[in-house]
Formats: sequence, C-alpha cells, structure tokens
Amino acid sequence: IVSAFPLSNLSRCSLLTQTLAALPSESGDGERGDDGARRSPGALEETVYAGVEPKARLRWRFHGSFEDPVESRVVIYALRDVIDVLLREEIRQQRGAAYDVAVNAQTSALLQEYTFTVDFSCDPARMAELEQATGDVLRRVQENGIPSAIVQAEQTMNRRGHEVELRTN
Repeated sequence: IVSAFPLSNLSRCSLLTQTLAALPSESGDGERGDDGARRSPGALEETVYAGVEPKARLRWRFHGSFEDPVESRVVIYALRDVIDVLLREEIRQQRGAAYDVAVNAQTSALLQEYTFTVDFSCDPARMAELEQATGDVLRRVQENGIPSAIVQAEQTMNRRGHEVELRTN
C-alpha cells in the first residue's frame, strides 16, 4: 500500500483486510536454509504421449557445483550465450530443424550449484540426428574451447548493451 492516508481507513476496505489476512505469516527466525534436496545424477529419459500431431522435445539439463559464486556465475552465463549462438546456427540455420532452440543457465549462490539447460522441439523422425548434432556442438566447445570470432562478437554485443543501459539508466 503506497500512499499517505490514515491507517484507520484500512478497516473500511474488507477485501484488502481479507487479502492481507490470508498471506502467510513469518514464523521462526526468517532465515532460509538448505533443506537437503539434491538433483539425482545420471540421465532421465521420458516419453509423453499427448496431443494430436507427433512432436518431440529435446531437453538436456546439466548441473553441478561451483566454488566462487561471482566468478563462476559470469562464466556460466557467458557460456550460455555462446552455446545458444552455436546451437541456433547448427540446429536452426544449417539444419532447418527447429525454431525454438533455447539455452538457459541458473545459479544458486546459497547451494553453490548451477543448472544448464538446452531445450528445443522438433520432428520425432529427426530426434536422433539432432541429439547427435547437439552433443557434437557441446563436445567441440568442451574440447576446443569457444571460437575467437564468437568471443569477440559476444564481447561487442555485451559492451553495446552496457553502453545503452548506461545512457538510458
């Protein structure tokens, strides 16, 4: 509630009072803690039959721990941007196989762990081919590093974005 009015006027608004009363109260010391839940190791493969038309979805999720939250976070998010560019070029532009290639990264400073996700939908008949192509892209980055042209393009794009943010504040 943002305004300058007497708090006694709140009693006249029953909807607001009911809404505020329904919110959970803070119990305990208010500190968040580690509940011990962890992701299970290994691969999980699911087949879901739904809808009318056949459609396949590839979703690979990688997770692990990192030690320096700030430095590792920067590296993980930069890697996300680079993998996103590489997979869009391979899966969407070169193979014309998917429009919705998405790469996402999340980090948890509390647990000091990351999650890295690759996700797209495609024709079920091309799933094996696209799984192989996705794995090849990830292996190339792992074995050879990131191509310098892509590093320079990402740095330029990030610098321009930062300059725009400084101007528009």
